[in-house]
Amino acid sequence: FQVVGIDEGIAAVKQARQAFERDSNPAWMVAASVHAQYLVIKGRHREAAALFDEVSGVVQEVADPEVFRSAMFYAGWCQMLMRDPIEATRLFTIGMERTGLSPHQRERNFECLALTELLAGDLSRAKALAAEHRVIPTFRSSIAFREGNWEAAIEMHLAVLEWARKTGHRWDEANTLSILFENVFVTGDLERATEILRQALSAYEPSD
Repeated sequence: FQVVGIDEGIAAVKQARQAFERDSNPAWMVAASVHAQYLVIKGRHREAAALFDEVSGVVQEVADPEVFRSAMFYAGWCQMLMRDPIEATRLFTIGMERTGLSPHQRERNFECLALTELLAGDLSRAKALAAEHRVIPTFRSSIAFREGNWEAAIEMHLAVLEWARKTGHRWDEANTLSILFENVFVTGDLERATEILRQALSAYEPSD
């Protein structure tokens, strides 16, 4: 996933699901949810929805709280990516409310809630969550941009971009470039925005 090998990722999660199912391990639901996430990234939303429907029909009965949280997390992540912050917030929230989860396990959901609250228009709530919980720089920069701190937001994205390129995280590279383009475009620097867009488009393999 991080190297944007989505097709390879789909093949891997399919194999993982089969292995878990052979052992009657409920972790197959996590594998199916990750599979759906990859399908959403590929734009195959109907197939992804079918997988999420399959998982949601059985995951409520699972005893392992982390399996339930993970299934809800991936469903919420996809709704967040498709800009449905209300449904994403609902899924993140019910996922982390399951009894038996540690504070550490819940942190990942709080992190995404900071962005969904921002997308829903509640800047104050997003800032409060970012102040109370670990939130990745990409989400923090979005909060800064919404506050009007455009240059600070751009600088945070540039730092993430440098890290992504050094570590080979091509998803973060492509995602950061896409957001950077939007931010720089708003500042009116069209020449710089055009160059960032060129880099963003070249960050993807044709198959992805």
